Amino acid sequence: MKKFFIILAAFVGLNSAYAQTPGDDNGFGVRVGFEFPADGYGFPDEAGSMFKGDMKMPSTNVAFGLAIDSRWYVWSNDMFGVAINARWADVSYGKGERNKENALLDYEYELSTVALDFCSPGLMFTYYPKSKMAVDVYYNLLPSMMFSVHDVDIEGVGVNVVDSENRYRAAGLSHAFGAAFRYGILNAGMEYKVGNLGIYSSKLEEELGMYDWENEDYSLKANKFRIFVGMKF
Repeated sequence: MKKFFIILAAFVGLNSAYAQTPGDDNGFGVRVGFEFPADGYGFPDEAGSMFKGDMKMPSTNVAFGLAIDSRWYVWSNDMFGVAINARWADVSYGKGERNKENALLDYEYELSTVALDFCSPGLMFTYYPKSKMAVDVYYNLLPSMMFSVHDVDIEGVGVNVVDSENRYRAAGLSHAFGAAFRYGILNAGMEYKVGNLGIYSSKLEEELGMYDWENEDYSLKANKFRIFVGMKF
């Protein structure tokens, strides 16, 4: 019980020390996210033709992420502030599967994705409704990379047609739009990320030479919705 009160007192002290104050609100933040990727997240365009009509493309299920960022306010008054927002690193991992069948073929896909954003500049607008409270609205331009691993099993009339693993690597720019509410050091909000990352290599290409990614417009979809919680110091 004594340890609990010590931890509680420390939290209250931090909450007061890092209260949101216009003009004195610079700092860094750490947050964890629960992500809901869009259909086709982490899946290459060149294979999408197999999933037309009622056959939805494979997609990652709920993913999890960790982000570290900083902010520097360049202007503020008693109620509003404008800040440069830098997201130093943002990494997430997700896994999903999709099984579909038609009259001729059965498709079974297992999909794992790792997404990384780094050194991402952005702009943030802050509103201070009351003491210790703040509402942030922001945009970040994200230099992004994605690594996607696919386990593919396709059967036709009881005969195994494809049983393989493929790995894709993609990079490009994506965009994040978000809003957050802060009370003391606590931070919670939501964000939408959108982007298509160009594939620059794959295991399939390396082994079979099937695709020339640099000369074709193939990409991995990076769209996802995120809910996050964290702390801003």
